[in-house]
Amino acid sequence: MNQLSRTGKAAPKLAFLTHVLIAKSVIDVLLIGVISVVSYYSAFSPSLRGSLDEAGPEWIRGWALDLSNTNARIEVQLYIDGRFQESRAADFPHPNLVTLGMSPDDKHGFFFYTPPLEVGAHEARVFAVHQSSRGERRTLQQLGKTLTFQTSAAPAEPYFKGWVDAADQLSIRGWVVDNASPGTPVEVQLYIDHRFVEARTADYPRPDLKESFQGNEKVGFIFLAPKLLPGTHEVRVYAVKHRANETSPSLRLIGRPLVLGLPTSDSVKQAP
Repeated sequence: MNQLSRTGKAAPKLAFLTHVLIAKSVIDVLLIGVISVVSYYSAFSPSLRGSLDEAGPEWIRGWALDLSNTNARIEVQLYIDGRFQESRAADFPHPNLVTLGMSPDDKHGFFFYTPPLEVGAHEARVFAVHQSSRGERRTLQQLGKTLTFQTSAAPAEPYFKGWVDAADQLSIRGWVVDNASPGTPVEVQLYIDHRFVEARTADYPRPDLKESFQGNEKVGFIFLAPKLLPGTHEVRVYAVKHRANETSPSLRLIGRPLVLGLPTSDSVKQAP
């Protein structure tokens, strides 16, 4: 009888302690949740919006906007294949943001030229930089989804340094230097719409680049544009890479492909 009464008295105490422990656990979980939410929103901005619209072998573009401060120009960072490439402010025109009523001005787009990449598939991601703790902490928020793209031409770098400055109805112009032998002119080849057009030596004077290459100014190339049908055409210039262990030379893409637009006969008639 005494044993039963003692057991009966102990049971309520045990139940009470169990409820206390459960309540404490619930409070701890809620407290941890509140701390986590506060930490998350201090490190990541819930008002940040953006998208990676396009990624390809020529360029990568999209937009980034802070809805809580549409006057701000957000810093964005480009990563390709998981490696940092470049950082810049999202201040490139993106008219759709005004059309959709998201911002009073359109200077919230970003535009990166795609860096030289090896032939094959690549993965592009763009992150917005969010500063918190008075600028002491910087976190990255991915904009939109990850995009993959293909490159079909080996880059000029690291063997060559160069650029295609312009392509129009008259000519295709640029420059290129062999990093291993800056004083030796480089053979270059012009391709339009993936078809070989002409080869020549890049030895045209470029006085504007003389100081950059230790007094060597004969690094330019000029191709006269061939006759083409009206419409758009893709222009590529390649540096020819000769190797001792190769039976045939390889082509390395200089800069990026350019689009050459020729007016149609209708547009020529309508031009003032």
